[in-house]
Amino acid sequence: MRLLALPHCSPELNSAEHVWEHTREDDLRNQIFDTLDEVMDTVETGLRHLHEAPEELRSMTTFPWVLEKAA
Repeated sequence: MRLLALPHCSPELNSAEHVWEHTREDDLRNQIFDTLDEVMDTVETGLRHLHEAPEELRSMTTFPWVLEKAA
């Protein structure tokens, strides 16, 4: 594993930000929850879906510039 320095204030370059964006847009999408447990269950279900769909997750988190640097 290699650590790559990312420019300050550049969430678009952070893979985790893309996963959270997907979760917000596809799983939470303007819903009203009665409890925090409902929110956590919904997020967990969405993350499990991504775990079971590695190609979808890879499409959000793999950037060509990361692969070039790692080689």
